[in-house]
Amino acid sequence: MAPTPVAGELETLLRHAGVDLLLKRIDQLGYRRRICEGMQMHFRCTRASVWRFAGEGDERVLARVAVCERGGFSEGGPILHQRQYGRYFDELMRSGVYRCADVRQDPKLDELAADYLAGFGVR
Repeated sequence: MAPTPVAGELETLLRHAGVDLLLKRIDQLGYRRRICEGMQMHFRCTRASVWRFAGEGDERVLARVAVCERGGFSEGGPILHQRQYGRYFDELMRSGVYRCADVRQDPKLDELAADYLAGFGVR
């Protein structure tokens, strides 16, 4: 794995990826890959993913569109539904980013624990 970028370097990497996408130097897949790889390096984690909201209200879903793991990069993945994971969605919609030191200790993630977190090995 490459050296971990500092915050400014991550911001620059993300900005350059956006410019390259707008100028059609890379496609959506290339953009998602850069985002995932940049986050993975920055946060020194084994997995980083990009998700997208779709729908409204109780019909809102959060779909994983890309993931970068030690085994490589891939597209797609699970779809989470607002009606199943309301507390998590509410916090994510309010704050824009969900940060958690330990998912096993966060009560807002209880709904996700058995269905998603344990199944995908998220800690």
